[in-house]
Amino acid sequence: MTSLAFPSASYGRNAESPEAGVDPYQVLFQSVDFPAAARKALEQLATSVQWAGGGPVEKYVDCYALWPVAQPPGGVLVARLMDAGKDRLGRPHAMRVDAAYVASAEPTTDPMQLASLLTAAAWPGEAWNGPPEGIHLGAGSPDPAVAAALEQAGSQGRGLPRAFVACHSQFRAHGFDLVFDPSSPAGRPSAKHAKAEMRLAGDAAAERLAEGPALFRRLPVAWIIAMLATLGGAALIGWWGLDRYERLEGDYSKLQGQLEDLKLNLDREISAHRETTARLVQSRQDLQAQGRELAQLSESLQELKGVLGNFKIESAADLRARLQLADDARLKSPAFGDLETVHRVDNAVNNCYEEIDKTLRTLQAAKKELEQHRNGKTTEPGKSMPPAGLRGGMKDEG
Repeated sequence: MTSLAFPSASYGRNAESPEAGVDPYQVLFQSVDFPAAARKALEQLATSVQWAGGGPVEKYVDCYALWPVAQPPGGVLVARLMDAGKDRLGRPHAMRVDAAYVASAEPTTDPMQLASLLTAAAWPGEAWNGPPEGIHLGAGSPDPAVAAALEQAGSQGRGLPRAFVACHSQFRAHGFDLVFDPSSPAGRPSAKHAKAEMRLAGDAAAERLAEGPALFRRLPVAWIIAMLATLGGAALIGWWGLDRYERLEGDYSKLQGQLEDLKLNLDREISAHRETTARLVQSRQDLQAQGRELAQLSESLQELKGVLGNFKIESAADLRARLQLADDARLKSPAFGDLETVHRVDNAVNNCYEEIDKTLRTLQAAKKELEQHRNGKTTEPGKSMPPAGLRGGMKDEG
C-alpha cells in the first residue's frame, strides 16, 4: 500500500489549565472528514492504555494499536501511542495518541496490510500537527506474529480484534482482545490481558470436554450442558469482574489527574486570596493615616475659623474681599517697592519738622519780648534777648 492521507485525530493532555471538573485528556484536534463514531472509538482506545511508572525517565518508544469502530460507518482505527514527555505539572510520560481512520475494504480485510500499519516504518517521524492534511501512512514490514493473530481472528469469523502492539513493557492495557508484549514469549500474545486468556481457557475447556475420556462421554447430555453452562457463567462473571476492575482502575487514574489539577488551581486561588488580603490591610493602614491627617486639618480649620471670627470675617467671600482690599492698598502706595526712597523721605520729613519747631520757638520768644518793650518794661536779668536782627529793627523804629 502506497503512502496515503487518512482522516485523522489526536488525543492527549490539554496544555491549557482546564476548568475544575473537566478531564484534561481530550481530543486535541481532528480533520473534518473524521467520523463522530471514530472519535468515540478513539476516546475508548485512549482510555484503555496507561503508561506505567517505575521505568526510565527518558521517553518510551511508540506503541501501536488496532481498534474497530463498532458504530456506523464502521471501519477501523490504526493508532500510534506516544510518550509526549512531561505534562505542565512536571510529571513524565504523558499520553498522546494519533489515530488514522481506515474505511476502505481492502486494508480492513487484509491482515498483512493491517499488520504493516502497526509498525514504525508506516508512520511519519513526527507527531501529527493537525488539519488540514491528515496523517500519511505508508507500507511497513509487518510483524509475522501480529499478522498471524489477525488472520486467525478473521478466519474464525469474530471480525477484527482490538489489538495492542507494545514495543516496551512499561504499560497497562485493558479492553483489548490481543496484546503483543515484548516481555512475553516471541510470537504469542501477552499473558497480561485477562480477556484473551479467559477466551483461550474456555476454548481449551471445550476441547477437553469434546475429546475427554469415556467417563465424560458417558455422562448424560443434560449434565454436560449444565457443566458447560456453569463454566460459561463462571467465565462470564470473571470476565465482567476483571473488565469492571480495569475500567475502575482507568477511572481512578483519570480522577487522580483531575484532583492534582484541582489542587493546583486551589493553590493559585489561595495565593491570590493572600495577595488580596495584603492589599486590603495596606489600604486600611492608608485610610487610617488619611483619617488622622483629616482630623488635624479639622482642628486647624476650627482655629482659623475662630481667628477670622475675631475680625468679623464669616465667609470665604468676606475673606477674599478683605485680602483684595489689602492687596490694592499695598499696590497703590507711592513708595511701594522702593524701601530706600521711603527711608530718605522719612528722614527729610523729620528734619523739616525739627527746623520748623525751632523757628516757631524763636518767633514766640521774640514776640513776647516785643510786647514787654511796648509796655515799658525792661528786660530782666537772665531773660533771653531777641535776635540781633529784631533788636536793630526796633532801634530804628524808636
